Amino acid sequence: MGSAVHVDRADGITVTFRVTGRSQVPKVLFQTDLVYAATLEASLRLVTCGGIFDRSTGNYLDNVIV
Repeated sequence: MGSAVHVDRADGITVTFRVTGRSQVPKVLFQTDLVYAATLEASLRLVTCGGIFDRSTGNYLDNVIV
């Protein structure tokens, strides 16, 4: 926690976000409303695949949300 994530914007400004949490959830339980909810401040949410890789489907079973 607390790691910095730097994002270079199209206008040439670099903004910095700090990691405040990380969770790994099964894709079938992905909470779209929480991940994509509106905020009153600038925020960045990173979503990627994680967990066990299912060779039969070619997909990971979980999402990692930072």
